[in-house]
Amino acid sequence: MSAKKAVRVIILLALISIISYSALGVKDVAYIVNTPRITNSEVLNVFSQLNLSVDIIKDSDLPRTSLAAYRLVFIDDMRLRNTGKTAIYRYPSVVMNKYYGKEWGITDNDGISQLSSNTPLSVQLTGNGPRQVYTTALVGTSYLYYYYLEDGNKANGTSIARTYVGENENDFGDAIMYINKGTRLKNGQNAGGDICFYGIAKTPYWTSNARNLFIDCVKSVAIQCNNNSECNDFNSKTQDICLSPGQINSTCIHTPITCIVDSDCGQDTFTGSPFCNGASGNDVYQNFLNLTCNNPGTIDSFCSNTTTLVLKQTCSLGCNNGACLGDVAPPVISLVSPANNSALSNSSVSFVFNISDASGLANASLIIDGIVKTTVTGLINGGMNVITSVITPGDHTWKIVGTDIFNNIGSSETRAFSVVSIICNSNSNCTGGGIVNNYCSGNNVYSNVSSPLCLNPGMQNSQCSFSYNQILNKTCSYGCNNGVCNPPPVCLQNSDCGNKTSYLTCNGNIVVNVTNTPTCNNGNCTNVITNFSVQTCSYGCVNGVCINPVINCTIDSNCNDGNARTVDQCINPNTSASYCRQTEVNCLSNNDCGFTGFTGQETCSSNNVFKYFQNSTCNNPGTLQSSCSITLSPVLIQNCSDNNSLTFDSCVVMNNSAICQHKLICNFNSDCPSGGIVNNYCSGNNVYSNVSSPLCLNPGMQNSQCSFSYNQVLNKTCSYGCSNGICNPPVCTQNSNCGNKTSYLTCSGNVVINVTNTPTCINGNCTNVITNFSVQTCSYGCVNGSCNINDNDVILVLSKNMNAHAETYAGKRYSYLVRYSDIFNNLYNGANPHQCNSTNKVLVLSKLTNAHAEINSLNSYAVDICYGNLVCSARQTCNPDEKCVVTISKNTNAHLSLCNSALPYSTKICCKS
Repeated sequence: MSAKKAVRVIILLALISIISYSALGVKDVAYIVNTPRITNSEVLNVFSQLNLSVDIIKDSDLPRTSLAAYRLVFIDDMRLRNTGKTAIYRYPSVVMNKYYGKEWGITDNDGISQLSSNTPLSVQLTGNGPRQVYTTALVGTSYLYYYYLEDGNKANGTSIARTYVGENENDFGDAIMYINKGTRLKNGQNAGGDICFYGIAKTPYWTSNARNLFIDCVKSVAIQCNNNSECNDFNSKTQDICLSPGQINSTCIHTPITCIVDSDCGQDTFTGSPFCNGASGNDVYQNFLNLTCNNPGTIDSFCSNTTTLVLKQTCSLGCNNGACLGDVAPPVISLVSPANNSALSNSSVSFVFNISDASGLANASLIIDGIVKTTVTGLINGGMNVITSVITPGDHTWKIVGTDIFNNIGSSETRAFSVVSIICNSNSNCTGGGIVNNYCSGNNVYSNVSSPLCLNPGMQNSQCSFSYNQILNKTCSYGCNNGVCNPPPVCLQNSDCGNKTSYLTCNGNIVVNVTNTPTCNNGNCTNVITNFSVQTCSYGCVNGVCINPVINCTIDSNCNDGNARTVDQCINPNTSASYCRQTEVNCLSNNDCGFTGFTGQETCSSNNVFKYFQNSTCNNPGTLQSSCSITLSPVLIQNCSDNNSLTFDSCVVMNNSAICQHKLICNFNSDCPSGGIVNNYCSGNNVYSNVSSPLCLNPGMQNSQCSFSYNQVLNKTCSYGCSNGICNPPVCTQNSNCGNKTSYLTCSGNVVINVTNTPTCINGNCTNVITNFSVQTCSYGCVNGSCNINDNDVILVLSKNMNAHAETYAGKRYSYLVRYSDIFNNLYNGANPHQCNSTNKVLVLSKLTNAHAEINSLNSYAVDICYGNLVCSARQTCNPDEKCVVTISKNTNAHLSLCNSALPYSTKICCKS
């Protein structure tokens, strides 16, 4: 084994040892608790089963702990003040906690929900049906619950287990959900690692299903890689390997690669000074160093070099100190043709001459009328040579000037000649011709046709012209007009025009049948349209169908919440079960996905300077399929070829940065080729440029060379943002670009309001000018832009029949009414039943609408719900003389359900009248 190879093996073994040590030194689980005494034995058993080491970290110590050192972070079911303020979403995490969903971006402001049942709870596995997860439903007097991410509130992720309340009931959200690294979260941040939300938190009552689901949850976060491709670090100079693929202890390693191509080992070049060598010692030689990459692109790659002897110059007169001996005699030149005073008819002239020299020829030049016409090399020394050139008509002189390898210059005699111009010898020498124009004669199309013609053929005054003829072009069956045959008639009978069609549409509140009868009239098709009324609609008409008055939405646009970050959908459109769903998208623009621009140092590739450009792209922006992708692409920063035959151009790495190298002598930066803009890119809303400037390295020295320095400069300030290195145009230039004026009726308290939205273009951007005016004042309140019949019967209103938010009787935003008459089977006859007194408080809301609730004995919230002579209490079971008005999930900060819903809460608001 050579010494060089032995060193290489030792270095490789050292790198493998370092990598293996690093992999073994990775910590497994950071388990965060309030106090080390309070840990979850079921969870610890799972970690032990998976051979995962666990560090117990106190919540108070978290600000001094680096979570990046762990394979995963586990958050248990407890309040953790410091953890709640920490960006847990930046790390691979398993979250079994309900308190900080908003802070970590897993949910919006409504937070994480919970669900209980009077039977042992189950979940609906995606694609695999229901599975029981708790062994019991009741512990003491309390029902067990699990946490879930409600569909309307959660971040985007993969549903693993859904809430389950029976075969014929709806599910509400995810009890287990996986969120992939890079996903856009509800707090506007991107997930820095994989996250598993696991809501089945009551571990003492786990079934085997729950335990296995938790194991899968931990594996989904802890497994770093399943194959080598998932370890790609986008660095061509490393070999990326997944150790223990698909296992809990899987790890990515990136082993350096010495070289991929020969140029990674350096530049092939001549070394030392030229010297005399050869059989007689009369020729000039020089040593040439050739660098080679062995086993390229692998971790076994290494560089080697060989030196060869290269003949630089053959010396006809001998060699001394690495240079040929020269002569002083110029080349001898004699002209052959054209002869003196020749008259030539062809403008392409061949100039023939003999040239010879004792030492060797460098070049020869053709001189026309005293000016160099062309210069050639590769001459035959002592033989016949030819230079062909195109000469303009007229009188001229010519001669040949030759130079030998020692710059001795010789010249021939000067001769005269002339070039005579002849345009054509026959008609075939002329071009063009064809149809000049078409015209009608009778019912047919005729053409004027031109043919090429040579006038005075073979004479000095010859020229090209045309002759003309008239010919029949086309016979027309239906007559002729403006040189074109008339087309046949469109139709001869009604059936030529298509079939009768009909469809239903709306005329106000009337369904109308519209019939279209195609008819042939004087050879052209027309449509005869007839209408007749089919049905009069009591609640209006849409798309030819009467409207059902209880439909919440018919198309997606009915659900527009004005938020560009959500996709607004009408679920079960145009049915009584219709409702609106707003789902947040991952990204709206490339800026949501991170940094776009150059990254890392310049590198050499194909002997030119490249630099990686990171492009962060939002795919399918603004849709449910939106996702972020980040690509790294090599961008040519500088082509190292300067097209100068006297320089040797190469790309070399100096101080970890690639530069172009040109082997020439320079004294100042101004001696080097000029730089300029390399490329443009966007930073913020403006256009910036990468600009190169000439730089002379080692000025005035033999090893001087030209390179470039680079700067980033502001190129252009963009008024409307920047994309792909170019300023964006304005969104609009006039109001009509922003859409049409719209208006709708809504409620403001007890007043019906007409709201008009006028789209307006201001400073290149669209904005909306909103104007309101009162239409009607309602005696019993206002709902959805119309007056309510009797507010006195309404106690409060819910957003849905279960797991709902609430509003006061006057809110009119929601549609699930809690009425006195429905509960007590008669109308309340007293005056102003919503007036509060010391005994008639039902419960308390956090705000007027979209509110959580609390029981009437607490004072955390400000909006009292009172009614008539009701006396109410919160109980698990109502007394015989009481009625259930509504159920709530807990004593405060609660969701609400109707008493007769499929899934009422265990706490009832019981009232008697």
